[in-house]
Amino acid sequence: MLFAIILALFLMLVFLGFFEEYLERYRLYFCAFIAVSLFLYAGMREVGFDHDSDNYELYVISSDNPLLAFFAEPSFVLICEVSKRIWNDVHVVFLIYASLGVFLKFVAIRRLTPFIFLPLLVYVADMYVLHDLTQIRGGVASALFLLAIKPLSEGRKKRAALYMLAAALFHYSALILFPLLLFGNSDLTLKWKIALSLVFPLCVVMYMVGFDLLLSLPIPYIQSKVELYREQTDVGIVERNALIRPFLFIRLVSYYYCLLFSNTIKEYVPSINLLIKIMGVSIITYYAFTYIPVIGYRLSELYGVVEILLIPAMIYTMRPMYIGKLAVVLVAGVMFLYTYVIWDLLDFTL
Repeated sequence: MLFAIILALFLMLVFLGFFEEYLERYRLYFCAFIAVSLFLYAGMREVGFDHDSDNYELYVISSDNPLLAFFAEPSFVLICEVSKRIWNDVHVVFLIYASLGVFLKFVAIRRLTPFIFLPLLVYVADMYVLHDLTQIRGGVASALFLLAIKPLSEGRKKRAALYMLAAALFHYSALILFPLLLFGNSDLTLKWKIALSLVFPLCVVMYMVGFDLLLSLPIPYIQSKVELYREQTDVGIVERNALIRPFLFIRLVSYYYCLLFSNTIKEYVPSINLLIKIMGVSIITYYAFTYIPVIGYRLSELYGVVEILLIPAMIYTMRPMYIGKLAVVLVAGVMFLYTYVIWDLLDFTL
């Protein structure tokens, strides 16, 4: 059922993306329809449909467990308590998280880019399933992160920090966002471009020598744990992050392309220089925790949510513009194919 719904929305967004300039009067209506559709499906999906929903149902039942209150984020405990008072069903939790994760992403996209439907196309092709159907706490955190980008690019770091703090209340991993406050959105100098262009070669070297950021920390307990993961990787018990994955390859191409044409893109997407830096951090993070792949993957995906904005930004460098739109549609089509068909993340039934 999900595949049919998502395919219909994907094809609708392809059409809307090509003709967005002519739909100015109706953009809000189309956005509302798509947002409500994604929200309702994420909120009302069947328990057991995805990897995490069974666990969430168990959490709701045992939300008064002191261990849950100790390990879970404050927002999660509060939402579970609210859901039990409204209707003792996990779908209330799903609906609350879906309303925040989906609608806040729509707000962020509207603030950050003149075109809306192509970013939504990329979102539906990848991040919707990953964040707003599966990792729902991370989905809200990533939406708040997107909202932080505009004030951060304008130098309003206190406002950006508040969004990041709110994100951390929904998922503790969002604490990793705070170093981004050191970044700005000023024009990329030659030194900056050289440094950013060396991101992937540096990552390849890190991968080849077996560097792991956690292993380099002078904390005996952490070092011993990472050494254990390294030994398990060597004997095949734990699978190390691959050097290149399909989605990582797409991000690398969009990263370097936007870096090359950043001056042109900035006229249309003012925050592009900051987005490029964040994507560079996402790529580095993937390789920096190579022996604990779940950490590297999760943190890389949190930073990598900017793909929603970075990949469609390429259209502003191509003339006629429909060539750029076609390129974005093809990239999103590949992402859609991997997410919903090849990787078979969920049990799709037409």
